[in-house]
Amino acid sequence: MSDAAEISIPAPARGAPGPPFQCTVSPRGRHATWVHVTGELDILTAPELDRALRDAQLHARLVVLDATDIAFIDSAGVHVIENASEASEWGGARLFVATGPVLDRMLALTGLAARVSTFSMTESRGCGPSQPGRRPAAA
Repeated sequence: MSDAAEISIPAPARGAPGPPFQCTVSPRGRHATWVHVTGELDILTAPELDRALRDAQLHARLVVLDATDIAFIDSAGVHVIENASEASEWGGARLFVATGPVLDRMLALTGLAARVSTFSMTESRGCGPSQPGRRPAAA
C-alpha cells in the first residue's frame, strides 16, 4: 500500500457562452461610417469585421469602430483592427476606435495601444478622438 493520497482535480466548469457577435454598419452623413461590434471577436467572427471595415474605408473618409461592447477578443480580432489602422495610415479612411476595458487591455498587452487611434466614450463625451494611444485630457 502507498501512503500517497489520491488527489482528484475537477474539470474546470465551462461558463455560459458569451454574448453573440454582431457587427452593424451605419453611414453617418456623406463621408463617415460608424461600425459597432458586440460580443466575442475571435477567429470565427473576425472576417465579418474585416469585411465591414474594408468596405467602410473604401466609401468613407472617417470610420469609427465602436468596440466598447466586445466581451472577448483574440489575436485574430486584434489583427483586423491593426490592419484597418495601417490602411488608414496608407491613405485609407481615417480610423478611430472607441475602446472598452477588453480592447484596452488587449491593445496594451500587444503593444498596439500607441499605434491605434483610440478614444473612450465615457471619458470623451462631446470630445473628438485622441491621438494614437492617447486619451483626451480631462476637463
